[in-house]
Amino acid sequence: MLSRRDFGKMITAAVVLPSAGMAEPLEQDKDRVGLQGPQGPQFSVMMWTLSKRGSFDENLEWVAEAGYRHVELVSEYKGWSGEDQHRILAHMKALGISIDAMAGMRLGFADPSGGDAYLSELKSLILIAQRLHCGQIILMSGKRIEGVPAQR
Repeated sequence: MLSRRDFGKMITAAVVLPSAGMAEPLEQDKDRVGLQGPQGPQFSVMMWTLSKRGSFDENLEWVAEAGYRHVELVSEYKGWSGEDQHRILAHMKALGISIDAMAGMRLGFADPSGGDAYLSELKSLILIAQRLHCGQIILMSGKRIEGVPAQR
């Protein structure tokens, strides 16, 4: 059975990577196989689920204390300055946490009216993912409904 995440990887690899000048996945992602890591199953925490608990940095501390080594972002990174990004990535490195996956697309890949706008948005998100050392982007299939937020 093909999972949502595996389907997203296939779509990204087939459509976007060649047009972005990348023939294959980033070097740090070549050893990733599903969610299975050297110590067994790997899980990540979606950071927005903790947003009311404290600051992003405080929540990273909670994630590390709980034993998780990966987080997923929805749109938290959109408000980060270059300085914020550098500080947060350094804090994550010190805690032994990486960004496993991220979302942030406004458009869905199954919307026939998306076309070039979808690819443009995805290419921009790929550049952000590279800066954040994130090897996976969460893609949504549906058409965005006006008046309904794309994410929390």
